[in-house]
Amino acid sequence: MSNMINKKPIAGWLKKTDRSTWEWKLDNSCIKDDYGLLYDSVGSPCITTETLEGREIEWKLNIVHLKPNLEGESHLYSVQLSRLTFSKISTAFRLIVKRRSESKYILDSGLLHHTFYGSNHPASREITKSSIIDVVSGKLIDDNLSIICWFFCPTCHVCANADSHAKRICDSLCKLKDDDILLKIIRTSGFGDVEFRVNGKVFRAHQTLLANQSKVFTENFNKTVSNQKVIVITDIDVEVFTEILRFVYFNEVHEIEKYAKGLLAAADKYSMEGLRQICEETMSADLSCQNAVKYLEITDIYELEELKKRVVEFIVSNVEKIMGNLSFLSLKVMKSSLLFGLIQAMGKKLTEMS
Repeated sequence: MSNMINKKPIAGWLKKTDRSTWEWKLDNSCIKDDYGLLYDSVGSPCITTETLEGREIEWKLNIVHLKPNLEGESHLYSVQLSRLTFSKISTAFRLIVKRRSESKYILDSGLLHHTFYGSNHPASREITKSSIIDVVSGKLIDDNLSIICWFFCPTCHVCANADSHAKRICDSLCKLKDDDILLKIIRTSGFGDVEFRVNGKVFRAHQTLLANQSKVFTENFNKTVSNQKVIVITDIDVEVFTEILRFVYFNEVHEIEKYAKGLLAAADKYSMEGLRQICEETMSADLSCQNAVKYLEITDIYELEELKKRVVEFIVSNVEKIMGNLSFLSLKVMKSSLLFGLIQAMGKKLTEMS
């Protein structure tokens, strides 16, 4: 990292948005010194959480300008979470970097697990300088930046229920990352501050994280004044809703080929641009001769134009293999405009080859 000769230990405004989430807000007055130079390091006010035993744990968020490259300039910043005390502790958490003017996150770390040995061993994720600083003016883009830290692990944040069951869940989460952990947690009594009843199954979640991903959820939560909100959903399958919560908490989705339609429909219903984006990215990485035609239809329905182009190119390049696959039979019921576009792309490819 840089020598940090020019640093600002405390800057900005820290807001506790719910029992386990803190938001650190910055503007241009926080990142430059009296001479107009960018600080090498900027730190947040202290975050205080509490263990099940009642012991207070102090944390700090930092943005650190990384060591320059061979040309003498660094294009990377490190977003860090560090302990202010030196005792060893392990915890699970998530870091999000965003601007007020944009729904898309600059950084979403997903769920992280880290063992802290003190302030010299922070957890960190890198972001590019150009994602937060205007290259011409040298100022924060839109004069604002927010870093959200959400503590997942019940043994080190204040929203924990002080009971053995909560501690067992925490221990499992800290040691494992298997597929059962999500289901254990989101169906546990006392977890979160909003309850979803989805076709007979009960799920629990945190309003802050849901609201960060969805304007529809934000409006819904604002209309309800009770502490424990209950939302009934009848038009989404239980499995699809599980994947929605997996995205909210872990920033990933599983079995995309099986759940793509349901997830994209939910993304449209709840205005979840991040879910739509991760579906698109996961489908692109998962693209194969077995699912290409299915994905072509899905990209057309949900207007994923960039992915649609890639799928068409993939089908054209692998047309012989795909014609031998049963999925290609679905072309018989494909809408005419989509089929015509595919035939055009094939014709163009043959022309280029001749």
